[in-house]
Amino acid sequence: MQLSLSRQFADDRTPNGILARDISKSLLLDAIPDSDQSPIHDLVAAIQSNPGNSHMIVFSKEPQKHPDPLTPGYQAYLGNQKIYAKELSCTVLTIENTVEAGEEFLQLTVSLK
Repeated sequence: MQLSLSRQFADDRTPNGILARDISKSLLLDAIPDSDQSPIHDLVAAIQSNPGNSHMIVFSKEPQKHPDPLTPGYQAYLGNQKIYAKELSCTVLTIENTVEAGEEFLQLTVSLK
């Protein structure tokens, strides 16, 4: 499975960016088998969290965990690293930043080994 989002949509600081994060998180949770979820738990949590530059205010009973911005997978998701690949027990996750016809894209790919 491959999800391709424009960087403009993924980086949006309004509710559109939160929607892009929700779509990305949903792909990871639905496309990657339960047996491979543990190694990507922190990445999913980072994607699901509100970015620090967001205009969104979230009220919650529990404190929100802020992601470690230095992890390679999250850096690729943010567009600060060209590619990230993680080989899991039965799948491979790739997060890649590409340019097509002058437009930047974020691609999340989950493939079977």
